Amino acid sequence: TTPALLTKTVNSIQHQLWELPAKEQALNRKRLITTLSIHVLQGTSETLRLEAASWLRLLLQAGLVTKPEEIFVTLVTATVHPRLEENKTPAVREQEAFLHLIFQCFWPFRFPYPAYSWEAFPTNEVFYPLAPLLEQADSDMQDTLMSI
Repeated sequence: TTPALLTKTVNSIQHQLWELPAKEQALNRKRLITTLSIHVLQGTSETLRLEAASWLRLLLQAGLVTKPEEIFVTLVTATVHPRLEENKTPAVREQEAFLHLIFQCFWPFRFPYPAYSWEAFPTNEVFYPLAPLLEQADSDMQDTLMSI
């Protein structure tokens, strides 16, 4: 699949979800989140992985995710994925993009209009796998890591 096809499909699914009763919406949205998570973790291209991750971030920011921690775990796992351990420019760019998406996922927990209570915020352990990146990161990536 391509990022454009993924976007078209997710838009279509989102449109259909609005027509369903709340209980069915939740079940189908969970399936959508699972599918997007698979694309983030196993996608064949950087653009596809980042597009799927952007959709996860959007769903979280819109308050449509019942377990926000799952999104954070997916994004952190994608950030530290072995394929990104190479210190090559495309891998570094993808890591930086994932880190920015993680940072943006904090927005729904902030005042004045939080979508989630702090009880739904992930535990610190979720973010521990990012710590080794501090040693190899440039100053911009270190700033992003410290923000997280």
